[in-house]
Amino acid sequence: MLGSTPFASRLSMFERPDTSRARAETSERSQPIDALRGLAAIAIFVSHAGAGLSPAYAWFESHWFDLGKAGVMVFFLCSGFIIPASLERRGSVREFWISRVLRLYPLYWFVIALSLVFQLVGSGIPGADQSVVDKFMLRPVGTIVANLTMLQPLFGYEHIVIVSWSFAVQLLYYALLSALFLLGLHRRTVPIAVGLSFAAMLGESVFAHALGVELPRGSISYLASIFVGTAVYRARRREISGATLGRLLSLAVAMLAIIAIGSTTTRDGVWMPLSMLTSHLVAYGLFCGAALVRLPEIPAPLVDPGRIAYSVLLMHPIVITLLPPTSNLWSTLLLWFAALYLLSSATYRWIEQPAAAFGMRLLANWSRPRAPTTAQQSAMGVQREAAAPVEVLQARGLG
Repeated sequence: MLGSTPFASRLSMFERPDTSRARAETSERSQPIDALRGLAAIAIFVSHAGAGLSPAYAWFESHWFDLGKAGVMVFFLCSGFIIPASLERRGSVREFWISRVLRLYPLYWFVIALSLVFQLVGSGIPGADQSVVDKFMLRPVGTIVANLTMLQPLFGYEHIVIVSWSFAVQLLYYALLSALFLLGLHRRTVPIAVGLSFAAMLGESVFAHALGVELPRGSISYLASIFVGTAVYRARRREISGATLGRLLSLAVAMLAIIAIGSTTTRDGVWMPLSMLTSHLVAYGLFCGAALVRLPEIPAPLVDPGRIAYSVLLMHPIVITLLPPTSNLWSTLLLWFAALYLLSSATYRWIEQPAAAFGMRLLANWSRPRAPTTAQQSAMGVQREAAAPVEVLQARGLG
């Protein structure tokens, strides 16, 4: 019968999870991971701000090391580390997606609205160049609707929020992880990461030379890197051996090198293999150190930016557009960072936290056993009477 199959048990988890075992497991997050997420968000801000303020810094990024690329890769790796534990702790795909939607979308929609206000008043879309604005003006309604889904790259529309290109990769990972969970294959992390790594080497590099067709940069390799982050999580929980993880990380480094060398990606006519490779390797190194090395307790001020990292990621184009630069590079960066920190703390408190609290209340209400209705109580009473022994019914005058 279907009811006795493993897949059916997964479907029952979808409807009414039993999370007692998952909740008893050790915490998946750590202070170093949270601190690293905060540093990644700040790195992306510095990259976008610095490239616009200093041509020398933009040259350094394109030739040697790109803080923005390193920050994005750190976010992907950290997602692979954190998200599976969230799903497994909850034990429910439904709960997982509700929590993810309420975690990501409210602030994202708020930033889209702010960006459209900037466009309406003539300041342009924050962080976007003129070509993006021109394409937006050609089909504004479609662009807005597609961006509201976070899946605009799949529909061929431009990004209203410049950092949102990475969100489609995250959502794809959530979908794959959910499907694997329902099939009972979510712990098969290493084969999946290996397969994606080889697919990335072929699709993003080898085919580019052999067939003259290159997939969009990172379309597979970023997803492979997220699963590498999941493998690190499995290794930390001793679900896979250190030797297996070492071989997978070696393959991942080879993937990054082959894609970087074989890439045709340029910035202002400059070929960027070294910058791509160094940025991604540093991200891998920092992540593995934070996730696997036993570190002393990190002071709260260093962990705190990780708490508001999502707000920092989304709000920094707004700050850069809203505040004009000063005459000095460093004073401009300090001014923007101070404003960004205050604004991100505010959006975290007034948008992210209320949305998360609403999600917790919603899930709590769904998980709480519902009291039977009057009709259900009557039916239950009839069933109890029918099931009662004959002598009991006779004693009640019903036999």
